[in-house]
Amino acid sequence: MGSLIADLRTAFRALRARPAFTMVAVITLALGIGANSAIFSVVHAVLLRPLPFRDPERLLWITGEIPDLHFEMVPGADYLEWRDNSRLLAAVTAWDSPVWLLYQGRDGGEPPERLQGARIAPSFLDTLGVRPALGRSFLADEGKLDGGRPVILTHRLWQRLFGVGTPLKEQSLRLDDGVHTVVGVLPPGFLFPRGADVDLLLPLVLDEPLERGRQQMTIVQVIGRLKPGVTLAQARAELKTIQDRSVAAAEQAAESNPPGPGGPGGTGGTGGLGGPGGPRGGGGMQISIRRGGPPGARSPGRGPRLPQPLLKVTSLREWIVGDIGPALLLMLGAVGLVLLIACANVANLLLARATARRQEIAIRAALGAGRDQIIRLLLAESLLLGLLGGLCGLLLAFAALRPLVAMMPAGLAADLFRQTPVGIDGTVLAFTLLLAVGSAVLFGLAPALAAARADLQNPLKEGARSGSAGARSALVVAEMALAVVLLVAAGLLLHSFVRLQAVDPGFDAERVLTLGIDLDAQRYPSPASRSAIFQELAGRLGALPGVEAASYGDSVPLTGVSMILRGLRAEGRPLIDPEQQPEVAVTTVGPGYFRALGIRLVRGRGFTERDTAGAQPVAVISEKMARIFWGDEDPLGRIFHRGPIAVTVVGIAADIKHDGLDDRSARVQMYSPFLQSPRSSSFLVVRAKAAPAGLVRGVRSAVLGIDRNIPVYNVATLRERLDAAVADRRFNLTLLALFSLLALVLAGVGLYGVLGYMVTERTHEIGIRMALGAERQRVLLLILRRGLALAALGIAVGLPASLLAGRVLRSSLYGISTADPATLVLIPLTLLAVALLAAWLPARRATRVDPIVALRNE
Repeated sequence: MGSLIADLRTAFRALRARPAFTMVAVITLALGIGANSAIFSVVHAVLLRPLPFRDPERLLWITGEIPDLHFEMVPGADYLEWRDNSRLLAAVTAWDSPVWLLYQGRDGGEPPERLQGARIAPSFLDTLGVRPALGRSFLADEGKLDGGRPVILTHRLWQRLFGVGTPLKEQSLRLDDGVHTVVGVLPPGFLFPRGADVDLLLPLVLDEPLERGRQQMTIVQVIGRLKPGVTLAQARAELKTIQDRSVAAAEQAAESNPPGPGGPGGTGGTGGLGGPGGPRGGGGMQISIRRGGPPGARSPGRGPRLPQPLLKVTSLREWIVGDIGPALLLMLGAVGLVLLIACANVANLLLARATARRQEIAIRAALGAGRDQIIRLLLAESLLLGLLGGLCGLLLAFAALRPLVAMMPAGLAADLFRQTPVGIDGTVLAFTLLLAVGSAVLFGLAPALAAARADLQNPLKEGARSGSAGARSALVVAEMALAVVLLVAAGLLLHSFVRLQAVDPGFDAERVLTLGIDLDAQRYPSPASRSAIFQELAGRLGALPGVEAASYGDSVPLTGVSMILRGLRAEGRPLIDPEQQPEVAVTTVGPGYFRALGIRLVRGRGFTERDTAGAQPVAVISEKMARIFWGDEDPLGRIFHRGPIAVTVVGIAADIKHDGLDDRSARVQMYSPFLQSPRSSSFLVVRAKAAPAGLVRGVRSAVLGIDRNIPVYNVATLRERLDAAVADRRFNLTLLALFSLLALVLAGVGLYGVLGYMVTERTHEIGIRMALGAERQRVLLLILRRGLALAALGIAVGLPASLLAGRVLRSSLYGISTADPATLVLIPLTLLAVALLAAWLPARRATRVDPIVALRNE
C-alpha cells in the first residue's frame, strides 16, 4: 500500500507537470465516460430497477392482437375464463381506462375537471401487492352489477381535494355518473402499470353471463401473477388452451341457438379507443356482438366468426418498457463504442508520451527500478487519468440527465422514468467507477508494457524512436473502424427518417387545430341533444375570425382507433371468406370533416346536415376498402350490409395513415355520419387560415360560451400530433447522431495526433529530404497519403462490421435496407474528408520545416 501511495504521488506530480496533456486526456475520457453514465442512468431506471410491486418478476402482461391492425385487446370473456380456470397463475386481474368528469367542490363557474380513471377488478391491488395508505381495497361484491359506487383516490388527488389529515369517513365525490363514496387512498408515489396519469380507481363491473356467452364484449387489460416455479412458456400454453376452449364453446352455443327470421345480423364488433379520451365513465368499452347473418351467408343462421386476437404473454416489465428498451440498449452499445474510441485516443497519447519519456525511463532503470516498478508507475498515471475522467464524466452525466429525460418520447417507460427519482444513485456511481478503472487499465496497460519492453540501454537510437509507431497506427485504424460502425448506423436511421417524413399521410397536417371535449351524459342523454350541441359548436367555430373550416369526429388521425368492424358484406358481390375478412376501422365524423382535415374525396360527396338518424344510412369509404370489396367496379351508390343495416356508399376518400406514417398504419377505413350516431366524447377539428395556435383562446371561449360544463382538453395541432408519431425514431436518431458525431471528432483528433507526432518524430528526416531538394508538395503528399491510408484501412475494417451491426436496426428502418447504397457511399466519403482535414494540418506544418534548423536541432 505504501508503494502504491508513493506511485500515485509521483504520478500526480508527473501529470501536474504536463497540464496540456492531462487536460486533453481527461476531457477525452470525460466525454466517453459521461455519455455512458448518462445512458446507463436511464437504462438502470427503466430496465434494471425493480418495479414498485411485490415480486414484480412474476407479473405478466396478457393481451391479444388483432391481425393486420396491431390493435391489442382482451375480451372480457377471455379474462373471466383465465381468472376461473388457470392453474398455473396465482392470480389474474383486469382493468380498463375510462375518463370521468369531476364536479366535487365546484361552484358551477368553471367546467368540470376531467380525470383519468381506471376501473379495476377487486383483486387488482392485491395482485400487484399494493395496500392503500388509508382505507381499504374494493370488496369482491363491489365488482358485481349491484356493488355500489365506491372509489379509491390517488394520494395526490386526495391531498388536493381534501387535504392532509382529513378523516376518510363519509368523504365522497360527485362524478358525471353520480356520487361515489371514497373507501381508500393509495400510497404516495403509487404508479399505475399503464403510467402515472391515473387519478382514481373504481370497480370494474362485468355482466358475466353476457360476457361468457360473447354476446357482449368489454375490452379489458389483463395482468397475471405466476405461481412459484412456473415459466412464462408454461403459462402462455395454458392460457392459449383455455382461450381456444372458450371460443369453441361460444361458437358451438351459437350454432345450437341460431336467431330466428329477421334476427340480428352478422357483424362482430371489437372496441377501440372510443374517442379522444377513451371510453366514458359509466359505459366502459362494451360492444354488442350480434350473430346470425344476412341472406347468402355460408351457413343459415350463422354470421362470420368473431376475430380471435392472437394471444401475447410477456412480463409486465417488458410491456411497460415497450420499444424504448431495445432503443436504450442500442444507445448503450453506441456509447460503449464511443468510450472505446476515447480509450484508444488516450492510449495513443500515452504511447507518444512514453516515447518522449524514454530517457526518463532509462534513468529510472539505471537507478535500479525494475520493469514491474516502471509498469506500476505508468499504470498509476493511467489510473489517475481514469479517475479524473470519471469524476468529470459524472458531472457531465448529471448535467445531461434532465435534457435526456426531456428528449424521451411519451410512453409507458418514459412516464415511469419521469416519476421515479432522477439522479446519480449508488448503482450509477459504481458503474462510473468501474468504467473509470476499466478504462484506465484498457488504455494504460499497452503503453506501460511497451515502455517497459523498450531498449532502456540506448533510448536515443533510431529504432527506439519509432518502436511504438505501429501500435499507434493500429489504434487509429481501430478508432476509424468503430466510427464507421456508428456513422453507418446513424446514416441508416437518418435516411430512413427522411423517407418516413416524405410519406404522404393522406391528410393536410398544416394549420389544423384539434381538441377533445366531453359531454355530460346526464345533461345530454339523447342522440338529438348531442347532435344539436355539436352542430352548434361547428357553426360557432366556423364563424370565428381566421377559421377556414370546422368539424368534429370521434377520432382524428394519430389519436387512435375508434371502432373495428368485421363481417361487412358488399351486396351483389362474392362473399369474402370469413377467415380472410378484413377488419374495417370506423370513424364517425361530422359535415365538413374531410375539408377540415384536408382529406381528398376521390369521388362522390362527404356528409351533410341531412345525414341524420332518420335518413338512409350512408358511408364514405377509403380507396383501400373500395378495392377489397368491389375490385375494379365503381362502389358509388352501391350497398353493403353492416349487420342488419343496409348502408349506401356516397363517397370515396383517399387512403390515410391514421396511426402513423409507416406501413403498419395503413388500414381499411370507413367513415359514418356523426349525426346518425352522435357520441358523448369527440374531437373538434378547426382549420385555420394562418397559424392555428392563435385560435386556441377563441375556440375555448366559443365552447364555454355554449356550455361552461364542457371540458376542453388534449389541445394540439395536427402537426404536433404528426411529430409525436415519429418521436421514437427522432429520439433514437438524435442520440445516435450525437454519439456518432462525437466518435467522428475523436477519431479525427486521434488521426491528427498520430500524424502530428509522426511529423515531430521525423523532423530530422523531413529536413534531410528538403535539404536534398524535395519539394514541399511531395512532403505534403507524403503525410496526406499516410493519413488517408490509415483512414481507408479503418473504413475497410469498419464497413463489414457495420453491415452486421445494421441488422440490429432492421426493425427501425423504413423504406431502405441495412445495405443502403447511399449511406454506404456517403459515410466513407465523409470519413475520408475528415481524415484529409486531420492529415492536412500536420502535413502543412511539415512543409514549413526549416532544413537548417531541423539538422542543427538533431
